[in-house]
Amino acid sequence: MLWRRLEKVKDMYKWGHMPKDEYLADYGEIPKELKMLTVPDDKGKTLEKLAHFLANVADAWEEGTQEQRIWNKINQMQTEPVRKSLDKSRKGIIMR
Repeated sequence: MLWRRLEKVKDMYKWGHMPKDEYLADYGEIPKELKMLTVPDDKGKTLEKLAHFLANVADAWEEGTQEQRIWNKINQMQTEPVRKSLDKSRKGIIMR
């Protein structure tokens, strides 16, 4: 997705739909985002950290960035109706 965004930014600049300063800002930011997506070398440490975060959600929240917290809230808002629907379905099945 980031690679496509990079290509779109290039095209928009080439076609004159984007000013140079905006193009340079986007073009500089996208590679930084790509570097943040690197796969960790030590899977064991990553799994240990994940296990710790699952057991201690407050620690995960403290270490998370503001952007990660926002995405978490968005995810919760999107899945809330599904959770409520599943809860109602389960209650209906149990009551019968």
